[in-house]
Amino acid sequence: MERGQMNTRLMIIVVVVVVIIAGVGIYLAISSGGGEQKKIHFGYANAVTGLYSDYEWPFKSGVEAAINLVNDTKPPLGREVVLHYEDTESTMEGGLEAAKKLVNVNNVVGEGICCSETSLGAVDWMKDRKIPFFTNAGGTVDLDKVGGEYQYRTVASDSYASVAYSITMYEEMDASDIVIIYTGERGPISEMEGVLSAFPALGGEIVKKIQITAEQPSYMSALNEAVGANPDAISIHSGFSTANTLIKNWNDMGKPVPIFLSHTLTSEEFIDSVGPEIMETKVWSSSPTSRIGTDAYDYFESNFVDYWDEDPQIFSDTGWDGALCFLLAVEKAGSTDSAEVAQAIRDVALPPGTEVYEYTQAVELLRDGEEIDFEGAASKLDFDEYGNVRSPAAVWEVDDGDWVRKKIISIERIEELLG
Repeated sequence: MERGQMNTRLMIIVVVVVVIIAGVGIYLAISSGGGEQKKIHFGYANAVTGLYSDYEWPFKSGVEAAINLVNDTKPPLGREVVLHYEDTESTMEGGLEAAKKLVNVNNVVGEGICCSETSLGAVDWMKDRKIPFFTNAGGTVDLDKVGGEYQYRTVASDSYASVAYSITMYEEMDASDIVIIYTGERGPISEMEGVLSAFPALGGEIVKKIQITAEQPSYMSALNEAVGANPDAISIHSGFSTANTLIKNWNDMGKPVPIFLSHTLTSEEFIDSVGPEIMETKVWSSSPTSRIGTDAYDYFESNFVDYWDEDPQIFSDTGWDGALCFLLAVEKAGSTDSAEVAQAIRDVALPPGTEVYEYTQAVELLRDGEEIDFEGAASKLDFDEYGNVRSPAAVWEVDDGDWVRKKIISIERIEELLG
């Protein structure tokens, strides 16, 4: 064989070997831990710090429990879901920055965003980039008509909650005249504005409204002003720590009038923080209620307790609903393209289709080519044109240091007053 032919053959052999080695390396990289592209990245923008940080665990608890179930059973497209967290600092600006980081750094297909201010901060940026997100605690009326394509709510609007507040005070607490005490964040303002409309429609009168600054050491001055107006009840709309101080000050005054607390405070944690001996009587609330007693809620509760070894709190079920609905949309879309996932959300959440609440059954139906109507633990997830859900409300009264559910206010009764 001539030397030229030999050199050519050696060169061919070397090239083939290099190609084989490169191919093996690529295969091993993809099939091992380096295969990040095989994973599905999902985000949750939470209030780790700031005004709403007392709710950090309730906000995220259902989301994390849902993703644990997904990965342990039938992850969408057969790919592990990775959950990324970012801190919103409980502000609009922080909500936007958290949303940006989850998209730009973590490459998430979609997000959950905890509450009202943070969702308002992010909604336009997310919509412009066709990234879907849900909020499981953002009830502000400012979100009532901005979603439906990329933004969804798994918690009922404050427009529903405020009507339920008003019915509770007027009909259950027998309060004809009330004073409202509220802080200046979007959530409390949204609730307050709803009561301003709904309570007079029932025949009641709001004799005074008092705005306070959040997280002050004492609110005796505001409470004295409120009591001086001779109301039948005081309606408090604020965050966790502010309400804690208000209730302790109210107790020091001798509990002069009954107190109504907004729904974000109907938790065992709030009672424990104040002290059950203080919260033993004369305190009421109303909250958008879960579908307690349904198979969907029992399924959620069982999986939640298995994961956390704790009972669900407010917003646990709405987080569960949002995460499962979005990940079923990934399966339905057959893609991790965010815009395609957004288009599939209504396909999995709305009729027609087989009504299903178990995640694994829902995935199996989708893989068999069936249509599904996925039902949540907090609501049926029948999103309206703006991505909102409807919810009945529970009436709560503190009895001997525990929240006791007194009755349910139906959706029909709430919508009758909403007009």
